[in-house]
Amino acid sequence: MNRVVYGLLLTLVLSAVRGQNFWPVLSSNSLIALRSQRDVLSNISIDKVPVVGVQLNDVAFRGTSNETESLGVLASLLNVGVQAYMMDIEFDKSYNLTISGSNTSFGTTLSTIKRFISSTNNYLNADILVLLLRLKQSQNASTEGTPASYPNITAILDLYLGSSAIYTPSQLMYDRSSGNVAPSYGNLNSPDWPSLNYFLYSIQKRVTVFYVDTASSDALQSPVIFNSSSLNYKTSNTSITCPLTNNAQVLDMSNLGWRFLQKDFSSDDIGEYTRCGYSPIIDKNYSPDSIKTISNVLENSLLWSWAPNEPDTSDNARSNSTSLVARRCAVVNYTKSNSSSYWTVANCYDRKRALCKRDGNDFEWAVTQDSASYFSHHDQDGNGFCPENFSLSLPQTALQEKSLDNYLSQLSPDTWEIWIDLNSVSVPDCWVPDGPYASCPYQKEVSARNFVSMITPVSVFAFVTIVMLIMLSWRRVPIQDNRKRWKRVINSRLGSKAEGVPA
Repeated sequence: MNRVVYGLLLTLVLSAVRGQNFWPVLSSNSLIALRSQRDVLSNISIDKVPVVGVQLNDVAFRGTSNETESLGVLASLLNVGVQAYMMDIEFDKSYNLTISGSNTSFGTTLSTIKRFISSTNNYLNADILVLLLRLKQSQNASTEGTPASYPNITAILDLYLGSSAIYTPSQLMYDRSSGNVAPSYGNLNSPDWPSLNYFLYSIQKRVTVFYVDTASSDALQSPVIFNSSSLNYKTSNTSITCPLTNNAQVLDMSNLGWRFLQKDFSSDDIGEYTRCGYSPIIDKNYSPDSIKTISNVLENSLLWSWAPNEPDTSDNARSNSTSLVARRCAVVNYTKSNSSSYWTVANCYDRKRALCKRDGNDFEWAVTQDSASYFSHHDQDGNGFCPENFSLSLPQTALQEKSLDNYLSQLSPDTWEIWIDLNSVSVPDCWVPDGPYASCPYQKEVSARNFVSMITPVSVFAFVTIVMLIMLSWRRVPIQDNRKRWKRVINSRLGSKAEGVPA
C-alpha cells in the first residue's frame, strides 16, 4: 500500500511540474513584488491601473481541441498575474455562446475564472480582472436566428461568474453621483472612475466586463457590460507614440482611460509599451508545444516597478558592530545609458537623496538637495527636504515611472539611487508608503501566513514521528521473539537432565 501512495504522490508532483514548467517562476520575492505593486496603485482610478492581458482564443484555445488543457492554460495565466482577457465569442448551432474556434462554452470559461476569484478573494491576493468581449459571426449558427433567439448574456455572467463580483455601469453612475471616485489630476474633462482600493475592498468587486465594438453590444445587450465608448483599444502600434520622450506626450496619454494595445509582443518591446501607459494584450498563436515561449514575454511585463529578485531584504554583507542595518526601505535606481529605472531594497540608515512629487500633479518630480537616512527624510518635518509644494512620494503607475525617467535623464550624474516613499519597517514583506510608521493594511493576514510557515515543518515532523511510532507498535521486535525461543530451548534441556547425584 505504501508503494501505491508514493506512486500517486510522485505522479501528482510530476504532473504539476510538467504542467507549470513554462510559466514564470513566482518566487516569494516575486509574489511580494506583485502585491506591493498592486498596493501602490490603491489610490489610482481603475481605468488607469496597468494590467497585462492575452487574446485568450490565440493563447489558450488555438491549436488544441483538448478543453481540459486549454482551461488549464487559463488557470495558469490567472495564477501568474495576467489580469485582462480578450475573448472572441460566437454561437453554436443551438445559439449557445462558445469560445470562438473551440468547443468550449463561454460559461465553462467563466467558471474557471470564478474559481480563481474565490481562491484569491482576500486582502493578500485580491486584484482587478478585465474581460474584453467581441461577438464574432459564426458559420455554425443557424441563419434563421434572430436577436430574440440570442442567449441572455447577463444571466450567463450571473450564473457562471457571479453578479456580486462584477462592477456594472449602474454602480459607476451611483459612485460618480456619490463622489466615490478617484481624482483625475490635470484632466477635468476625463470621466472619473473609483480607485482600486475602493473597488477591491470597499465594495468588494473583482471584475469589469467590456464590449470592444458596438456590433457586439448591439447584438448582446446587457446592463452589466460596459460598451466600447469607455475603451481606448488599439490593435496596431502604427498610430501610437512610444517611447514617450517628453512630459507633454506623457500628459496626453494620462488623459486616456482603459488604454489597451493588442499585438504580437516580443519580450524585448512589451516592457517599453507598458511604460508608455498601455496595458498590453498579447496576441500570438500558441500551441501546446509553443506555449512555453510566453514565459519571457510575461516576465518582462508583469512587473514594471521592482528589479528581478526584488524586494530582497537579506543582508549578506558583514557589518561592524557600530553599523546600523535595516534593509526595509526602497530606492529607485536610474541609469541614463538605457534610460530605465527600477526599484531595489537598501539599508534605511544609508544617506541618500529622496524623491519628491508636486502636490496635485502625478507627473512633476524633484529630488532633494540634501542626503539623509530614510528615517530622517520622514521625520515630523521631513517634507522640509522637498521643495515648496512638493512631498516625498514614489511612482504609482508605469506611466508615472516613465515620466520620472524623462525627468532624471535631464539631470546629472548619469546614475541615481534615490529614496522613494516605500518601506516594510512596520511588518516584514508588507511594503507601504507614508513613512516608517505606516501600518500594514493586511497585518493579520501576513502574521497568520508567517505563523503557518513557522509551524508547518514542526507539524510535519511530529506527524511523521507519530506514524512511525504507530507502525512500530504493530510489529514484533525480533530480539524479543528470539529471547522467548531461547528460553524454551533452555528449559527443555534442563528438564531432560536426570535429577540427583550421578552414580
